Amino acid sequence: MSRADRHRTIKSQGFYMSIIILPTFDLESAVLGYLLNALDVSDSYACTLEAALPDATIYVEERGAVLTVTTTPTPLFRNAVASLAAEQRYDVVLVRVATVDEDIVRSSVDLSLGLLPGADPWSMNELELWVSRDGALWLVPPAFGPTVSVSNEGFVLELVPPYQTMAQRAAGIIRAGGELASLMPAPGEIR
Repeated sequence: MSRADRHRTIKSQGFYMSIIILPTFDLESAVLGYLLNALDVSDSYACTLEAALPDATIYVEERGAVLTVTTTPTPLFRNAVASLAAEQRYDVVLVRVATVDEDIVRSSVDLSLGLLPGADPWSMNELELWVSRDGALWLVPPAFGPTVSVSNEGFVLELVPPYQTMAQRAAGIIRAGGELASLMPAPGEIR
């Protein structure tokens, strides 16, 4: 069964919940909306039940990606991310929201790139959201090394990071955390 057939089967069996991704609906929706914006996708998506992943999980078929958000600590769901990428040949991205403050959201990202041509999925863990001065979103490692750009082309593995110094890296992480914080509902509104 192909990914598209499985996706349609799941949908036709009624496993989708009704939820529209709005920037201020809840924490998970704000994070998913942030990623969808970077992917240049403007449709509404329903969360799907994927047994091994958090409830806030969506398939973005036009980008070949599964996006999911949790507040649970590592390594929970890490094996599920890699397994789903290998099984479905999708890019699977798990954002872990660690803390939500008024000015910044601290998070980390585990991902497995399942769409790499002719290769097994490439997994990277403990990445951070990073935003360039021109607004491009990246997933970056703790220092230097392979990174992932997030754009209308999907999740693209890049060998050279978008920054040249650790200070530039830190500034981009702060920008991303600030952008995400601006989308968050007020503390009493988080469900």
